[in-house]
Amino acid sequence: MELFLFILFAQCHFLMTVAWYLLIQKVKVTSPLIISALKNITKCGLGIYMVHYFAVGIGYLAIDRIDLPIFMRIPATALFVFIVSWCIVALFYKVLPKAAKWIMG
Repeated sequence: MELFLFILFAQCHFLMTVAWYLLIQKVKVTSPLIISALKNITKCGLGIYMVHYFAVGIGYLAIDRIDLPIFMRIPATALFVFIVSWCIVALFYKVLPKAAKWIMG
C-alpha cells in the first residue's frame, strides 16, 4: 500500500518540480540588488542547509509566541528559519572568510 502511494504521488511531485523549474528558468532578473542577493544565497547555500537544523526550534518558538493561525505558522517558521540561517552564515563569511569557505562550503 505504501509503495503504491509513493509511486502515485512521486509522479505528481516530479511534474510539479519540472513545472516550477521551467517557469523559474524564464524569469530574467535585471536588478543589481536582487542579483547580488541571489549570488549571496548561492554562496551560502550549503551553510544555510547545515545551520537551519539548529534554527528550526528557535523559529518554532518565536512564531508560536506571535500566535499566528495554524495554517500560517509553517510558512512563517520556514521564512524565519531561512532568514536567521542566512544571516548566521553570511556573518560567518564576513568575520572569518577563509574558515567559512572550508566549514560552510
